[in-house]
Amino acid sequence: QLFFLKTTKTGGSSLRELFIRFALFEDKRILRSNLPGGILFSPNGSWVHQHQLWPPKQSGTYDIAFDHSTLDPEKLARYMPNATWVTVSRDPLQRIISAIAFFHNEATPQQLLRTTCRDSNHHRVWNSVAWQLFVDEARSRLNLCEKLEVLRSKFDAANMSHVISFVESGQLFVMLTDHMDESRVLLRSRLCWRWLDVLMPGPPISANEQDHNVRMAHKFSHSRAGSVRTSRKGTSRTPAKTVAPRRASKHAAAEQLPPNVAKKLLTLNGLDVRFHDAAKKKFDEYAVRYGAARLTADVTFLRRFQAAVSVMCLACNSGTDHKALVQKLPAFRPMNCSEVACICDVLMYKIRLERPANRNANPTPRRKCSTQSLSDFNAAQDSLEHTVVSMISNCSSMHNVTICKRSRGGDPSLCAKSEICLGNVTSVQGPKKTIFQNPNFPSSSAEAGAPRRARRL
Repeated sequence: QLFFLKTTKTGGSSLRELFIRFALFEDKRILRSNLPGGILFSPNGSWVHQHQLWPPKQSGTYDIAFDHSTLDPEKLARYMPNATWVTVSRDPLQRIISAIAFFHNEATPQQLLRTTCRDSNHHRVWNSVAWQLFVDEARSRLNLCEKLEVLRSKFDAANMSHVISFVESGQLFVMLTDHMDESRVLLRSRLCWRWLDVLMPGPPISANEQDHNVRMAHKFSHSRAGSVRTSRKGTSRTPAKTVAPRRASKHAAAEQLPPNVAKKLLTLNGLDVRFHDAAKKKFDEYAVRYGAARLTADVTFLRRFQAAVSVMCLACNSGTDHKALVQKLPAFRPMNCSEVACICDVLMYKIRLERPANRNANPTPRRKCSTQSLSDFNAAQDSLEHTVVSMISNCSSMHNVTICKRSRGGDPSLCAKSEICLGNVTSVQGPKKTIFQNPNFPSSSAEAGAPRRARRL
């Protein structure tokens, strides 16, 4: 049993795909609600009533939950008594900047603080992690104009002992957004999973759907070229719009905040700061116990493993001929598209949890990418794991390569720099760039500017 407490603006959406994969591949019984997004809490933070669970509990318990929820030990003891608890925490300053932009139409903290003392999105923006952990002081709406000394005293005196004890005892395993690769390695060790089991969506396979630049690209994509409308009153023209400029990274945005604004944001999120400090301290203990050198080596291996699977997914989904791929990248000769199909579907966001017409049906998405029995399917996944591990472990020529996926309709290419095995290709001079393009997708003006020397597979 596995309970993932998905928190707000901490990278939980990408991690959720990891747990969906686990439920999908292992045919687990999922605990969700019939509310939008399957969230397990009502507006006041308490869990939904039993009749709102989907599918309704008839007998026994559930195996996994991975949607937005609150930490309710009593309900967890009832529905998932033997579950491993997992959540994720993010640097409070980075999280609050991201949350304000997401829930307030790309506003900056300065803009929000200048315009309101009461935020209608209080439990999504301010101390949202503490709110989901059922800390009492996070339940009341925050007055953003209150004196900082008063807020600091209030949050310092707040009783968080029950939450901190869950972290310190290891009952609640807290991953860190700023150390996501290390967190995935430690999660793999804790749950005895394969390397395949801790892969996450992301470039070059897929974009982060909640990233600022992705949101803005979608926002402007339909009005980029302008439009012409004809009616009885005549013809009207809508001028073309330019794509919004790329915003600086969250780290850069935090560094650019005036010190007084950063101080105020941290004070307003004092409960989340306390929880994150405890999570970081425990995370350091996990890292020491795992071994610093071993953790560094395994993080490097995980990145190479993800890059190798990314190449396989892009090749298999772009119509690339296997012989052509092997000529360019000989190490990928053992690649089998049928074995990698299911993991690719997860990494490319092709798996969606749909509500079936029959409310009593299990919402677990079935393995449409494979008709094998569960045992045969897992044997095939073990074979894929062995293939990739052997390729990386025995590789004599690892090189930094920029891997790109060209997308539909003029969106910018998705690119990521990764180490991949080039097999016996040892005479590499200068940077390599490998581009996968589906021949059915039209080339865009953005793609036309790609370097001439780029490899096209």
